[in-house]
Amino acid sequence: MDEETAYTVQLIVSELVGNAVRYGAPPLRLRLIHERMLTCEVSDSVTSWAELPTEVPATSS
Repeated sequence: MDEETAYTVQLIVSELVGNAVRYGAPPLRLRLIHERMLTCEVSDSVTSWAELPTEVPATSS
């Protein structure tokens, strides 16, 4: 894995784990599997799906 890809993976994993810490519930689990491709799984004990906003907030200019 080259340096740029490793940095991108670190950023993605950090965001996923940060979201799990902020919105999830213990225990949290991080699983990285590196075979032909890299798979990243982050899970917690919350059984419901996150609710996505139905509207995009307006930005002020």
